[in-house]
Amino acid sequence: MDSICDAESFENCFRIKFKENGSTNGGGGTRSKIRGLSKGSRRRLVFLINQVPSIEEAFFVTLTMREASEDFKQWKSWLNRIKASLRKSYPLMSGLWRLEFQKRGTPHFHLLLFPNTNGDLQLLRNKISKYWMNAVGRDNVDLDRGISVERIRDMKKSGFYLAIYQAKDEQDRKDIPTGRLWGFINKKNFPVAKYQGSEVQDFEELIWCKRIYRRYIKANGACTSSPLFRSLRTRTNGFRGFMSRPSQRKFFALCKTIQKDDYFRFNVEYHGSDYWNWIYPQIIKRYEARKVA
Repeated sequence: MDSICDAESFENCFRIKFKENGSTNGGGGTRSKIRGLSKGSRRRLVFLINQVPSIEEAFFVTLTMREASEDFKQWKSWLNRIKASLRKSYPLMSGLWRLEFQKRGTPHFHLLLFPNTNGDLQLLRNKISKYWMNAVGRDNVDLDRGISVERIRDMKKSGFYLAIYQAKDEQDRKDIPTGRLWGFINKKNFPVAKYQGSEVQDFEELIWCKRIYRRYIKANGACTSSPLFRSLRTRTNGFRGFMSRPSQRKFFALCKTIQKDDYFRFNVEYHGSDYWNWIYPQIIKRYEARKVA
C-alpha cells in the first residue's frame, strides 16, 4: 500500500506533509506588499531555527543606524552590500538575517552567522564594521553602540534565537511596506540537520499522529484555543511539531504501534492530557521488546 504522507525529522522539529497531489489545500492569489512579519512567516523562521544542529561556533551581529528613510529598498540595499562583502571575504560563511524596528521607527538588522571554519572574532568584527560604515555612511553609525558582534556557543541562548521567540508587535512596522523581514545568507551552505524520516501509511495513522501530538503539547502547557491546537483536528493537512530527536523516535514508534494495540488505544482516552507522560516508559518497554523478538 502506498503511503500518503512523508515524515521528515530534523534536530528539534519534524514535519509531516502530504505527497504530491495528496493534499486538498487551496492557495494562490495576488501577493500584496509585505507589511510586517506575518504569523506564517514567523512560524517558518522558528521551524528553520530548530533545524540547525548543535554548533561549535557562530556569531550574533546587530547593525543599527542613526537615521533612515521609510523606503525599505534603501535598507535592503545596505543589507545586500553587507551580504556581498561577507560572501567575498568568507565564501563558506552562511546564516540568517532579521529586520526589526526600534521604538522610534528606525530599522536595524540582526545577523546569525555560521563561519563553517575557525573564525577570528576580532577580525570579523573589524570587517563587518568597515562594511557597514561603507554601506550606510560613517556619520550614520554610532561607533560605540551601532555595531555589535558576539560569539555564541548555544543557539537557544543566542540573541537571534531570543529575538525570534520574544519578538513583540511593536518591533515590526505595518504602517509602511517593509519587504521581507528575514532571509538567508549564502543559503547553499546553511547548516540543517535532517535525519532519515518515515512514512504515514493512511489517514488513520495521520489522525493518531495528530491526536498524540495534541496530548503532548497539552501536557507541556499549550493553549487548547491556539491555532496550532485547532489545526491538529483536521485530517486533510499535514503539520509541523517541535520535539528533540529522542522524543521524536518515541513519538513515531508510538504512532506506528498504537493502531494495532488495544491497550494503548484505550489509555489514550483514559489518561487524557497526562497520557504522554504516562506512556513514555510503557511504549519504550514494549517497543524494545518487539525489536528483540
